[in-house]
Amino acid sequence: MNERVVRAVDIQLTPAALQRMRDYLSHDAHAMGIRLGVQKQGCSGYQYIVETTAMPTQVEQTYTIAGISFFIDDTTVALIEGSTVDFIKDGFNQKFIFQNPKVTGVCGCGESFTVDTSL
Repeated sequence: MNERVVRAVDIQLTPAALQRMRDYLSHDAHAMGIRLGVQKQGCSGYQYIVETTAMPTQVEQTYTIAGISFFIDDTTVALIEGSTVDFIKDGFNQKFIFQNPKVTGVCGCGESFTVDTSL
């Protein structure tokens, strides 16, 4: 296996998001880290992905944030760099919230977003 270079990225995690990601990792014995991504979906264009993963893909780079390995591809970095990630619980609902300075619009339900990649 090729050795991966750990890089720096400007993504901040709130204490709640950091704790939730650590919880995710502690419940998945095979996980090496967290995949952060975006996928084309929804009426506004993109949707965030946060999931544990046993291995990064060939196109993902390794980043360490607060002692956690994150696997993020270059396209995602361009879309979410500068973001702050929070985790909220409201009754039975819980989710990660991205405060992304590149977002220029969201759909009515708030599940998908549009970004300005020139920022």
